[in-house]
Amino acid sequence: GHHGEGEEDDGTGDLLAEGQARVRWFSRAASGKLVQGSPVIESTKNLELVERAMLHHDIVAHRDDPLGQSGFVSSVAVECSVRFTLSGKVINGVNARSLRPLHPLRPGVYAVHGKWLGKVEEALDHVIVLWDDGSVCRMLDADPLYLLPHGASALSLAVDGESTYFPGVRVRVETGIRAL
Repeated sequence: GHHGEGEEDDGTGDLLAEGQARVRWFSRAASGKLVQGSPVIESTKNLELVERAMLHHDIVAHRDDPLGQSGFVSSVAVECSVRFTLSGKVINGVNARSLRPLHPLRPGVYAVHGKWLGKVEEALDHVIVLWDDGSVCRMLDADPLYLLPHGASALSLAVDGESTYFPGVRVRVETGIRAL
């Protein structure tokens, strides 16, 4: 059968009738890993597309004239509503390009290095501390049991489970620690 650009050939070669879609359902195995099922043909009346973002090179048409002129997505601008953790104040319409995640590389996230694609297995916190007297100390694999976040801002962000440290957080060293 003939397949359109970007359509994956699943080996069946079957053309779909209007109102049908070939779907691969995913399920979660007991191990927690996602498992892809075999392709099945579903009626589009039984399917609903929920929370799908437009991606570069998606083919699109106006919803009032779906068989009319079509084009492809060449740029995507995402606006966000940002809530400040301490005050609860919300700012709407923030361009996503101006935002940066606190912890972009964390276990389970996919990362690219050159031509390699991999999954982050472990991420260590290397913290650079600027002390009140102006001295600087680099702490490799900082331990939150000894280098404690200090203040309300640290506590509000520590609940994300990813890391206790972020730029600007105040810290203190637990006293009574003996060097080995």
